[in-house]
Amino acid sequence: MFRGRYEHTIDAKGRTSLPARYRDALAGMGERRIVITNALDPCLNAYAMPKWMEFEEKIAKGPRKLPPHTSAHPLALFFSATLQGMSAQARDGASREELEAIARTALCAWPR
Repeated sequence: MFRGRYEHTIDAKGRTSLPARYRDALAGMGERRIVITNALDPCLNAYAMPKWMEFEEKIAKGPRKLPPHTSAHPLALFFSATLQGMSAQARDGASREELEAIARTALCAWPR
């Protein structure tokens, strides 16, 4: 698993550099491809391709399927916004009970 904090810029073509220690770790795994995705805050998550494929397979096989009329993207945006808001609430001193109440309310939006 890769962990660390690095400040990077993204160039006009949407590219960024990968820290040398991560490039070395990927090379040691025999892997040259990664998937970079946004996280819940202004951070990015990077996955070696085998781990990303494992993640995709887990989602595809998951017990929860969205109803055919449900658009997954707005639903994901809603839950991401909710989690970001909960993070800010926790940082500002919200109690566990308050955060759990927010989570229960947000889950009511999940299609049944």
